[in-house]
This record gives sequence, C-alpha cells and structure tokens, in this order.
Amino acid sequence: MGLLLKEDGVFVVEVPYLLDLIEHCEFDTIYHQHLCYFSVTALDRLFRDHGLFLNDLQHTAIHGGSLRLFVEKHDHPSDSVRVLLEREKQLGADRSSYYLNFGSRVQSAIADLSGTLHQLKKSGKRIAGYGAAAKACTMMNVAGIDSQLLDYLVDLNTFKHGRYMSGNHLPIHHPRKLLEDQPDYLLVLRLEFCRRDPQATELLPATVAGSSSSRYRIYILYDPFSVTAIDLSVLRKRPSVAFL
Repeated sequence: MGLLLKEDGVFVVEVPYLLDLIEHCEFDTIYHQHLCYFSVTALDRLFRDHGLFLNDLQHTAIHGGSLRLFVEKHDHPSDSVRVLLEREKQLGADRSSYYLNFGSRVQSAIADLSGTLHQLKKSGKRIAGYGAAAKACTMMNVAGIDSQLLDYLVDLNTFKHGRYMSGNHLPIHHPRKLLEDQPDYLLVLRLEFCRRDPQATELLPATVAGSSSSRYRIYILYDPFSVTAIDLSVLRKRPSVAFL
C-alpha cells in the first residue's frame, strides 16, 4: 500500500472492531464475510511496520461496531486514535487474558436461549423466528436451533420466500404468515429488520420499536446478554394489521 499511496494521499478502509466483538459478545457476526477483527493497537503496529500511519478513525455502529480508518505516510495521529489506543491499553487488549472468557460467555448466552426455547416447546408452544439473516444463521447453528425448536422463519426479503435456512433447513415465509398462523411466541433474530419493516413495527411493542414504554410484552428477544420469553397473544388482538 505504501508503494501505491501518494505522499499526500489518504488510504481509507473500514474494518470490524475487535473490542466491540468481545465486549458485546457478538459471536453471531463471525461468518464467511467477517473473518478478521482488528484492535487499534494491532492496526497501528501493522501500518507502522510498513511505513504508514493511522492518523484518524471513526468508530461506527456498522456490523455491531466497526472502525473507519484514515492512513497516511506522515505521522500525526488525531485524538480519536490516541483515545482508543489508551483505552485498549487500560483494558489489556494487547494481552491474551483479555480474551479468555469470551468462549464461556458465548456458551452461557447460547445455553440461556436454548433452555428457554426447550422449555416453551416442552409446554406445547409454537415458536416462529423473525429474520433469516446471516447472523441469525450463525447463531442458530451454534445453538443447535432447528425444526425441533422453531416451526418456521419469516423475512421481508421476497427472494428468500419458499426457500430454507442454511444448516437447519427451516422454511422461510413472508411475515404475513404470523397473522395467518398465530404462533404462540416469536424469536426476534434480527431486531433491526423488524424496525425497518413498517408492517412489522405495527406488531412490535413500544420497548422493542424504540421508546421506553413497557406496556406490551410480546417477543422473545435474543441478544448476547439476555433472553426474555414473552407471550405473543397480543397478535390475536390486532387482526387489522396487514403485510403488503
């Protein structure tokens, strides 16, 4: 890269941020498109070894946390770089001990979710999943979630309708099937998909859709830290909601 960059040029690249992955237990972001995760400490060292300098960065929320990097041939790092370098040093991100409990945290999150689903199925409940995305595929296959636990998936992407999820072969339907079929519970696999879906937002409780109200208790919410099993019966009270 140093050979291609002009003396006053700027190399801009975006990479997944390692500390977000570890701190938020984002194991479901690890799949074929996202195999490498970087700390600022490692990036700074990498560029310096090749006569380049990480002079600025932007910490974004993309893919659970990413870094947009600005690399040049002259060394004049901004405060944004210095702040994250210092934070990583304080956290010990340059030492193996920082990463040792990541696997156990993943297993704990998976066990909580799997236990909740098994308990619901044992009591005769029917469960659907919202969001047939790559992250959902990773999570479900790690957790062993298949047709024994979920009845089907729904997703707005028309290309996926009539097809099956990789690994567990769950059928994928249009979200309108939720209203037609009336499952007892919904496992929200990708919350942001629901928020982008104007029809699905009609079904989301205010707490999920973005406000602080806790009036409705509807969904099982999956995230790396907590699993909450909640009744979906409010769907039966909203028959006027339609998916276009």
